Amino acid sequence: MHKAYCSNCRERKEILDVEEGTAKNGRKLLKGKCVSCGEELVITLSGSGAGTDNGSGAGTDNGSDEGPPGNV
Repeated sequence: MHKAYCSNCRERKEILDVEEGTAKNGRKLLKGKCVSCGEELVITLSGSGAGTDNGSGAGTDNGSDEGPPGNV
């Protein structure tokens, strides 16, 4: 079950009736309702596609022990 911060209840609550959607900027999100008060809750998923490789290379291990360029 997914949880999100509810601004009405002022704490993290479980989400009912979860539906996947897409924001105007193309990001994947989950919409649902707070179990306590019924307020609409939205979770923005990381990246442009949840669970897909967006080509950024973030979090990948290339096997190199070197740090970022410029660290000598």
